[in-house]
Amino acid sequence: MVACSSLIPKLTKIPKCIPQSMAELRLNNNEISILEATGIFKKLTQMKEINLSNNKVSEIEDGAFEVAASVSELQLTAKELESMWSSMFWGLDGLRTRMLWNNGIS
Repeated sequence: MVACSSLIPKLTKIPKCIPQSMAELRLNNNEISILEATGIFKKLTQMKEINLSNNKVSEIEDGAFEVAASVSELQLTAKELESMWSSMFWGLDGLRTRMLWNNGIS
């Protein structure tokens, strides 16, 4: 597990140096505003859970989760996300739980 929650200074982007063997990524309580399509999840083939709760995520680029088929749980309770579309979650083929409460999604 990689836990980068409530760091000072707070993270504004997903770190690029996440060990490939990690199964759980906790980036909650930071200031990440955009989930960019950087391809970070291509190398994280063991990842099962991603926690991005209590960030400032207002945008998820198409392909941000590309090749993240092993992820079964995504927590995105951010309060900033106002809309969603199917391509936002493209690549999350194994997703069973998607937590999006406390957002402005209409």
